Amino acid sequence: MAEPTTKAGLQEQVRAQFAALDAATAPILPAQMAVPGVNGAWSVKDELAHLTFWDRHLLARLQRIATRQPPSDTAIDDDTWNRRCFDANRARALDDVLTDLWRAQQGILNALETVPDANLFTAGVHGAPLWEAVDGAICSHYPEHIAQIERWRTHHVMPPTMTSDLLFRIADGYAAWSATIEAAPPCELTLPNLHGGWSIKDEVAHVTFWEAHVLTVLRAVGAGEAPPHPPFVGDAAKIEAINADVFAASQQRGLDEVLADMERTHTAFVRAVSELPDDAIFNAHHFAWMSGEPLMAAIAGDTYEHYPEHIRNIQHRHAM
Repeated sequence: MAEPTTKAGLQEQVRAQFAALDAATAPILPAQMAVPGVNGAWSVKDELAHLTFWDRHLLARLQRIATRQPPSDTAIDDDTWNRRCFDANRARALDDVLTDLWRAQQGILNALETVPDANLFTAGVHGAPLWEAVDGAICSHYPEHIAQIERWRTHHVMPPTMTSDLLFRIADGYAAWSATIEAAPPCELTLPNLHGGWSIKDEVAHVTFWEAHVLTVLRAVGAGEAPPHPPFVGDAAKIEAINADVFAASQQRGLDEVLADMERTHTAFVRAVSELPDDAIFNAHHFAWMSGEPLMAAIAGDTYEHYPEHIRNIQHRHAM
């Protein structure tokens, strides 16, 4: 990564690393976050807690500089700190770890806005140029752990090869999705406090729409008919337009209707998958209109591969 020469350049690098970490972890279901083996005995959750510790350490340093307080040093080496962080966070809930991480990240971005360029790129009473501390905690630190998480995900989150395994993945993902919705206080379900002014109700309507989109295909296949549309839209602009239409429609719908539609659609979806033969699901050449992809790819894409993104959107509200 190129050495930054301006505060704007440093901020851009920091934001890029925060986004890369989110992209690496968003596809992972909550239950998978605590599985060890990402880095020795560490899980994805442990990796996130580790990064949060050093983010908070950096944030404290930035805040001391912003308030002109003297530097605070510790004689404890990094390895000792890492072991203490690992032990201290083993029993913490995933939501707490994620919220702590996102708040620390936002705090760093806010603090960087207040630090003069002179402190960032010139050595002073706080030691070496401050950008080096930002680089050590984030720009050069995050990639190591992102790579570990991505390697673990590649080797441990393998595509299913049997309908029973596929149904298990769907059930596991849907349980996490439902639990996330149920954990939110009823009064928060319709508040537009998520990204882009969405509410939890809007997230539910969105997920249900795409599940219903594939369900239409599954029902046609089960009846021995050609589907009225392919399961993949393909065009990003078209997907964005559809999502905007679904969001607009959600504004006119009641919460009870949206939640009932979610349950009804998912029940029908699982039934439709369970009634198809394995060859129809996993053979990439079974349906010419799938263009060389197995039907499983569409099923996974709008269920257990889709849920984590929207689970994460809902979880993010705690850090806002």
